[in-house]
Parts: sequence; structure tokens; C-alpha cells
Amino acid sequence: MTELIAGLLLAASLQAAPDSLTGRYSLDREAGDDPAEVAEVATRDLRRMVRGRMRPALEEALTPSETLDIRWDGEGYIVSGGDGRSLRVVPDEGEQEMETPQGESARIAAKLTDESLEIRMRTPTAERIQTLTPTELGLHVVNTLILDRLSEPVRMELVYRRVGVGGQESGADRAAGREGQGSTEVDR
Repeated sequence: MTELIAGLLLAASLQAAPDSLTGRYSLDREAGDDPAEVAEVATRDLRRMVRGRMRPALEEALTPSETLDIRWDGEGYIVSGGDGRSLRVVPDEGEQEMETPQGESARIAAKLTDESLEIRMRTPTAERIQTLTPTELGLHVVNTLILDRLSEPVRMELVYRRVGVGGQESGADRAAGREGQGSTEVDR
């Protein structure tokens, strides 16, 4: 009997997601990088005409969602942003073929290391790597964009504050009167 219980506990632990990663988060703009500044620095060395076209597109690609909702569905994570986009990733399952909201073919892979979730999306012209790491107060997100047109990767760091666990608002959120704010739908 003890062996059966131990076996069930082991099996359950292998299927469980890190509790510290799932939850609802709100962007802390003051604690992270500014997309406009990052785009300016990344395109500084480009010719003026190219820079004029590329900077706004890069800034838009770097603009983060105001909210994130990360859920575990038993097999993988569902990461949703406030812009209505959702992405389901299964860590360590290899690449999945998907279509981006812009209609491009993309290959997406995810891996879980310690408590960080790394999501890698490749299209014919770019690669985006998002590393989501839980912190004491929320989530630290590092976005790295590798674009054919730029000689260096573009790196941007973001901080999200936890506002709920498992789809519920935190006690601090309710006390501050922010109950129900923010939608539950990934970063662009």
C-alpha cells in the first residue's frame, strides 16, 4: 500500500507545473525597459530611411501586454496576454508549427529549466526568445529578438507584479480595490 501511494505521489509530481509560475500578472512599467528607448538604441546605426521604417515596427513588436495570465492545463502552459492572444506551449516536447497573428509560419518550442519557462518562436525572418522567471513579487520577463536586418540581438527586460493566483485576485489586489481589473488573455 505504501509503495502504491509513493508511486502515485511520484507520478503526480512529474505531471505538476511549478506553482510559482502560474498566476495573473500586471505589467510594472516603471521597473522594466521602455520599448521606445530599446527600439531607438537597436536601430541607431541603421541608415535614416531604414531606421524610419524599422523603429516603429520594432517598438510595436516590443510593446508588452499590460497583463499576463499563465495557466497549467495538465500537459502544458497557456500564456495569455491582455491583447487577446493566447499561446499554448508544452515544455520539452519539441517544436510545434503554428501561424502567427500576422499570418507567418512559425516554429515554437518551450523548455522548463529550474522554475523558468523559455519560449522560442522562429519565423523565416526573425527569432523571439521569451524567458519567464518567477520572483518573490511576480514575474521577470526577458525578451530577446533576433532580426535579419539588425546586426545585434535586441534585449528587453520587463517586470510583472502578481495580482492573482490560479485565476483569482490576490488579497492585496482586493484590498486595493483592483478586483477584476485586467483581462486574462501572450506578449506580442
